[in-house]
Amino acid sequence: MSGCIKAVCFYMVFVMNWCKPAVSFSVVDSLPGFTAPLPFKLETGYTEVDDLEFFYYFIESERSPAEDPLLLWLTGGLAALVFLGFSLK
Repeated sequence: MSGCIKAVCFYMVFVMNWCKPAVSFSVVDSLPGFTAPLPFKLETGYTEVDDLEFFYYFIESERSPAEDPLLLWLTGGLAALVFLGFSLK
């Protein structure tokens, strides 16, 4: 296992120790300007770490959710265009 993968795994275990379950979430069925049903399952919500709440998007794999890897996408900062960065990747 490479050093980078070990670091990410350690970080995930470290963060998961202090994370609480999502405090609120909702299933998104439609997006503005997109009239067709979404071709994927999309959930949004907040999860709490210490006294901070983090907003998340969760998109389930279209192939095999139980077998496909989980991708964690971290974006943020002042005036960050999170959805734009997410949608362009």
